[in-house]
Amino acid sequence: MIKQKNSYWPLLTQLLAILLTSGFLFGGIRWIERANLFLVPLLLLIIVFTFVWSLTRDYAEIGIAYLFTPSWVSHRLAVSIAIIACTIVGVPSALSLHVLENQDTTWGYGLIVSGFLIALVVVVYKPMRFRRVLVNQFGTDDWKAPLLWIPVIA
Repeated sequence: MIKQKNSYWPLLTQLLAILLTSGFLFGGIRWIERANLFLVPLLLLIIVFTFVWSLTRDYAEIGIAYLFTPSWVSHRLAVSIAIIACTIVGVPSALSLHVLENQDTTWGYGLIVSGFLIALVVVVYKPMRFRRVLVNQFGTDDWKAPLLWIPVIA
């Protein structure tokens, strides 16, 4: 049994972790890949073990019931802030993709956010009204989307 109070055990394990990490980093890509071959499955085993272990604890069913029955009233402010933030970030990229020309990764993230927000607009605005008003009336007038496109839009 390791004595916990006034012990050097935390310092020694931290030093060991730093030395192992340094060794793998100085070994280059090949050593990092070898470490990952061991560490990634180990991480998966730790996660699965912790999940199964947590289900065997007392009152686990109360925690699971709490997890899957959210109180929407307490989340109203957070959801509102998230929607406003997504709109502020997504509208410039939805209006013009020139906003995203500064970096390649920003371009990709912007397209993902923009696509999500357009899908959200279709859900809220309803597909028929989205096609009729936003695409056909306010579009570029180069092509009117026929009714056949409703399943694609939806």
